[in-house]
Amino acid sequence: MTPLPFNTAITGLRVKQLEQRVESLIDLISAKNTPNDMATNGTDVPPVEGDPAPPATPPPSEPPITRDSSTIIDFPPRTAPSTYQAFDPIAAGIIEAEHADRLLHIFKTSFTSSFPFVLVEADALTLRQQLPFLFHAILAVASYETPCIQFSLADEFRRQIARTIEHSCKSLEILQGLLVYAAWYHSFYYPKDQQLSIVIQLCVAFVQDLGFSRSAKKKAGLASIFHCGTPTSGVDPPAEKRAFLGTYFLTVTYAQAWRTRTTLSHTHYMAECCNSFIGSPIATDVLITPLVQLCELASRVSEHFFYDDIENSEIKGELIIQMSIHGFRKELLRIKDASLASSLAKQNTTLNLMFSFLDALLHESCLHKMRWKDASQPGRFTSSLARLDMIRRTIEASRTYLNILIETPVESLYQLTLLPWGSCFYAVILICKVVFIEDNERLGNSNFDIIPQEVDNLIPQNIDSQDPHTMDTGHLDPNKGSWDPLSVSREYGSSATTPKTAYPEPPDVLIIGSGAAALTAALRAKSQKLKPLVIEKTSLVGGTTSYSGGGLWIPNSGVHPSGTSDSFEEALKYMQNTIDKRPTKASSLARKKSFLNNGPKMVQFLKTQGLKWQPSVGYPDYFPLVEGGKTTGRSIEGKMFDLKLGDWQDKIRMTTRNPLYPMYTFEAGHMYRSMSGNVSAFLTAAKVVGWRMWSQKLLGRLPVTMGMSLVGQLLHLCLQQQIPILLDTGLKELITTEGKVRGAVVSHNGRETVISARKAVILAAGGFSRNTPMRQQHQSPTASASKTLTSPADTGDAITAAMRAGAAIELLDEAWWGPTLVDRTEKPYWAQFERALPHSLVVDTNGNRFVNEAESYTRFVHNMFKHQKDTGLGVPAFLILDLQHRSKYVLSGMEPGEIMQWALDSELYVRADTLDDLAGKLGIDSSGLRSTVQRFNDMAAKGVDEDFDRGKSPYDRFFGDPGVKPNPNLGTISKPPFYGAKMLPGDLGTKGGVLTDEYARALREDGSVVDGLYAVGNSSASVMGREYIGAGSTLGPAMTFAYVAADSIAQS
Repeated sequence: MTPLPFNTAITGLRVKQLEQRVESLIDLISAKNTPNDMATNGTDVPPVEGDPAPPATPPPSEPPITRDSSTIIDFPPRTAPSTYQAFDPIAAGIIEAEHADRLLHIFKTSFTSSFPFVLVEADALTLRQQLPFLFHAILAVASYETPCIQFSLADEFRRQIARTIEHSCKSLEILQGLLVYAAWYHSFYYPKDQQLSIVIQLCVAFVQDLGFSRSAKKKAGLASIFHCGTPTSGVDPPAEKRAFLGTYFLTVTYAQAWRTRTTLSHTHYMAECCNSFIGSPIATDVLITPLVQLCELASRVSEHFFYDDIENSEIKGELIIQMSIHGFRKELLRIKDASLASSLAKQNTTLNLMFSFLDALLHESCLHKMRWKDASQPGRFTSSLARLDMIRRTIEASRTYLNILIETPVESLYQLTLLPWGSCFYAVILICKVVFIEDNERLGNSNFDIIPQEVDNLIPQNIDSQDPHTMDTGHLDPNKGSWDPLSVSREYGSSATTPKTAYPEPPDVLIIGSGAAALTAALRAKSQKLKPLVIEKTSLVGGTTSYSGGGLWIPNSGVHPSGTSDSFEEALKYMQNTIDKRPTKASSLARKKSFLNNGPKMVQFLKTQGLKWQPSVGYPDYFPLVEGGKTTGRSIEGKMFDLKLGDWQDKIRMTTRNPLYPMYTFEAGHMYRSMSGNVSAFLTAAKVVGWRMWSQKLLGRLPVTMGMSLVGQLLHLCLQQQIPILLDTGLKELITTEGKVRGAVVSHNGRETVISARKAVILAAGGFSRNTPMRQQHQSPTASASKTLTSPADTGDAITAAMRAGAAIELLDEAWWGPTLVDRTEKPYWAQFERALPHSLVVDTNGNRFVNEAESYTRFVHNMFKHQKDTGLGVPAFLILDLQHRSKYVLSGMEPGEIMQWALDSELYVRADTLDDLAGKLGIDSSGLRSTVQRFNDMAAKGVDEDFDRGKSPYDRFFGDPGVKPNPNLGTISKPPFYGAKMLPGDLGTKGGVLTDEYARALREDGSVVDGLYAVGNSSASVMGREYIGAGSTLGPAMTFAYVAADSIAQS
């Protein structure tokens, strides 16, 4: 039976209205820099149809919590001694007073940033007298270098906790000590015998139940977590809001250290709770209990219906499913009834959203039809009234969720954080999917496997660009739960599979490599009626392209929105004004013109083949103030793509550097500063993440962007056209006869084989970044193969083979340079955003600045080399930042405020309370660093970098923080602790290689052509010369000249 047509009207959704709410909200907040200014900007955002009219002056309210240093909870020491008589480790003879002083100093310098909910200013003697419980906790965590002392202190501290719980002792001091001890214990020891949720509940209990009116049994249960001992009592009610915020920071610490579903759920729910408290008169204990309970329930539901091994799951059959759902539903209703007895809780948007979300999740989690198959009739599935009832409940709960968002006054929406907005998009797609299932199953049509295109079309196109493209829906399992998508089965011809033996028939074009350039050459050759063969040295397709941002610098590409001003003449002028300052043979006028003429043709060709493009919106050229430069940029990239390519999915080179969310290159800046307090950036990030993550996951996809999207799309097109790809086949030697290249000797599965090429060989195998002898011979001694971010197979095989065949080479001393931060093992971390954002600077060994920190990465390293040549002080350089930077921005993959212990242990970063101490740890002149920071702070206050013009260029500002005024790239370095990291030259690949002409033909030293040999990408000397002039200056020319090479071969 044909599936019932999909009809969006029957869903009852106001999707467009919800979109308008989001857009209006973002516009409203963007009108001013802070939410408190929203009502005074002189412009009113018209209400969306159906919304209550907002008041002329919205009531003042606080912004959501951000991890700015100003929001870190600081519990100042009390002036009066604590009423709690804690155990005294000094009096007990466990530790001496001098040792205690040293441990307190260790805590202040090494632990405070990891546990920001407790900042201690007092000395050891004062802390011991005034806050003995906290004093004991700090000694217990800081004595890790003396295990025997730590064991004694920790053992006694656990007994104190047990006595505190059992006898209802409570105070801010006790909460602080508990947070410090619990955070340290779990972050560094990862005990197997205790669950994180127990400790979080324990912390929350101190705040939630102000009178500790628990039953004796419950108290005994909590106390039994630790070792019970002699009772001690004391009374001192906590300041519950601040204490709860401390607990929130604790959950953040846990989540970053553990990164498990349970801890992340806790973090999200605690964050929601905190945000609902800000500016609210509601007592914290009204909402803490239900939110934590909902969090626990959500974790248990997701684990109960886990999809990893559904065929062997015990949760199968209508009766078992009904029993499971009944138990969870009963618990959800109990939590809801208990909490909504309070009128204040009834009106809390966050709490109501969580109830609806969990209700939808609970019913949707069990809908996979494999759970409902009749055991007596394997392979047979029939719907039932019970299943239809669960579908109906899922729809109702999702609609309720959306209605809450739609009906919330617009001036209150900005307080909602990432989880509610992400979940609202989940609810939209979920309803559409489930309504489709319901309508078909009511008609007895349950055996279908395709979600209609209309569901895809619900995803708003303006999320990604003004040039709408939609992805192919493919064959999807519409019954798959949201937690684990089902692989899409794409069918490819048998000739596209990897054979066990060498290619039997000589191709017209032999293509060495499998990155974007190689696959583009193969597609173009195929379209020109040629027979291409792609060979790849490793067992994975993609090369360094997979590791890249996937951008292409292509002027006049036709991908940017209509009305974007650009021309061939402007682009040529820009290239001449930047590249020709240091001209090379590879950047000749003929090659520049060939690139500019053929780049747009290549883009349009791939578009007609089926590749989806995305403009890199707002990403400027790297020198936008130079004549011909563009502040809006000329870069494009592949649109988000479903990487589920059947058997070939496991043959794609993956990278651990992929972003957590499928974001585009031009969105990375928003993600880096989404927690900086810039509400517009945060909501935009929430909208993008919500649509891409939830909608694609519900549709059973594996969404990727950047280099993975480009490789995935190109590979998909090659496989569709049955272009053969040989893996584990490396180039050994080019075969030349009478001066013409006629094929290659390759190594396949350990055996050398000859592959002839009827017309030509195209070298697209990358550069030589991983070839240490070549780098030592041709490049600066400060460059290293260990600091590159290229594929492990980037060893220069193609370049050396071409040299032996008589080809000329150029630019081997150059690379696509960029600064990297390194740990003690020399592992590199690409440093782009860290140095451009405020509250950071870069200095040399004398502590002096020598460069505009925010400038483009290749220019930055060129300045490092120049400073090294002039003074001997440029390599290494040192990145310096303070707590303000650490509290607001992502740093080397660590989220704001994330525990940094791994980074400190690996010596990627060092930390100190003073600049002098930091200088000592890094080996920098301390007086020079102090003087530099003082001058830098003075310039930051004025907003003008008088020394290096940081923040003057639109490129600089693109990577800055627009919420920092007057200069988005400048901020003082004044709040301890301070952080530093060693910075060395790294690269995205080498830039030199085979010298080629405007047709990508390899040239000899005398300028004649090496017949039958072409080189593109990093196997060739770049048309960009010694510069990097825009995002995608690597892949843009690489793919363009691959296209040109295929055309040249066809025409010859």
